[in-house]
Amino acid sequence: MRENETANKRPDPRTTEVLRALQRARGMVADAARSSELPPLREVTTNGGRASQDGVERLASSVRFLEAALVAATEKLTDFQRSQDRTVRELHEAVQGLKHQADVLAGWHAWGTRRVTAWGVVLGLLVGAGVALSWRTHVIALSTHAVLEQILENQARAQATKSEKRR
Repeated sequence: MRENETANKRPDPRTTEVLRALQRARGMVADAARSSELPPLREVTTNGGRASQDGVERLASSVRFLEAALVAATEKLTDFQRSQDRTVRELHEAVQGLKHQADVLAGWHAWGTRRVTAWGVVLGLLVGAGVALSWRTHVIALSTHAVLEQILENQARAQATKSEKRR
């Protein structure tokens, strides 16, 4: 979260470039104002009258032009920053939505894993019980078979003994 806050505080490279261009423009305006300011002031001090009035009008016109240019650039920069802030806010909201969806999917995955594990255990127990039951049935069948064979042998001997006694 701190990385996002740090990233949000750092200006975008495009914003930085616009700010540098504005700073250069201000420097050029200041240089131009100083260089264009001196001749009219000299004219005012030497000629007085019409030349000074023309110089003042040119200076005022230049100042209005530069102010208009700076105001327009400042408004564009402000609009750009608002747009950038809105975009960052929308991206943040989208990331939060994706995190929420990932959490929901992780919950479903955990739920499904628990169910599959539970059913695996139940099926394992049922298969184990079936194998144990069939083994026990096999053992009982073998012992029953042995007992039945013994009974048949005893009956056969008893019959043979009766037959011998009658003879």
